[in-house]
This record gives sequence, structure tokens and C-alpha cells, in this order.
Amino acid sequence: AKQETQLVAASGQMSYSYEASQKWIVWGEVVNDTEKMHVLNRSTNEIKIVETEYFFDVQLHGDDIIYLAMKPIDGSKSETNYIKYNLLTEQSMKIREHESTSNSKASIFDGNYMAVSEQVEMDNGKETRIAIQDLQQAKDIRNYILPYDIVQKITLLDKKLYAYVWDSNEKVPGEISV
Repeated sequence: AKQETQLVAASGQMSYSYEASQKWIVWGEVVNDTEKMHVLNRSTNEIKIVETEYFFDVQLHGDDIIYLAMKPIDGSKSETNYIKYNLLTEQSMKIREHESTSNSKASIFDGNYMAVSEQVEMDNGKETRIAIQDLQQAKDIRNYILPYDIVQKITLLDKKLYAYVWDSNEKVPGEISV
């Protein structure tokens, strides 16, 4: 069988926020000096543009895109939320407010659960909060506070959470499993 290649974005115009599945390809592309989320339906070759501000951490699960959207407010501040967008109905829903910075992209298991990390400023320095969220109900089902300021490569598999952890004051990183 001959493989077919299709160019979806010109070189230099595509961002690093992209994701692909058997049915969809999602990517960011600059249009009139603003990055826009593009979606290619691989069955019909139709391309849609999803209206959003800045976006990161794009993930596809079935016909849903889950991404981190940042909307500037008042010049120096921004509102950052995880959004779930259904490609068939074109309905979007805010599923989580993201209140601070993170060193890891969210991990989604089975399209039903999401693990996100956020750095929190504590009296003794920075720590990381990890929340496990039920995506259908848009609510947390577990929360963890880790005494590390860097938590990366979060992976949620079955009923286990894995992460690469590191306190910037330590010389050797570690790994956790809960």
C-alpha cells in the first residue's frame, strides 16, 4: 500500500502545539500575526479553525480536544483554563482553572481522568500540587502536595500516577509513583 503525505502547514508557520489521532490532526498556525488552532478531519480533509486565544498542551481523546487556553486580561494578567472542545458538536467547556505555573503537560487517562500539576508558593519555598480530575464531572477526585518545585512528565495510568520530581536545591532528581 502506498503511503500518502499531506502538507498541513507551511514551514515556519506552525507552532509546537500539535496532536494527531487516526481521525484528527490538530495544530497551531499563524494567521494574520495570531496563532490559531487548526483541525484537519483526516476522513474528509476538511480543515476547521477553532476560535481561541493562546493555547498549549493540546491533547486529543476521541472527538475531544483538551487544551490549556490563556486569555490576556488587563495587560499584565491572564486567565488560564483547561478547555474541553468537542470536534463534532463544536461545543467547548471549561474543565479546570489553572492558577499558577507548571513544569509538565497534563496527563489524561482513558479520556476520563486528567492529572495536572501546579507550582504553589509556600512558607518554605515552592511545592507542587497535583490534582486528579474526573473530566466528565469536571471535579477533583484526588489532590497531592509534593515537596518538590519541579514535577515533570506526569503520567496517569490506570490507578497510578508517575512523575519525574526534582527540588532545584538537590543535585539528583527522583521519581515517584502514588
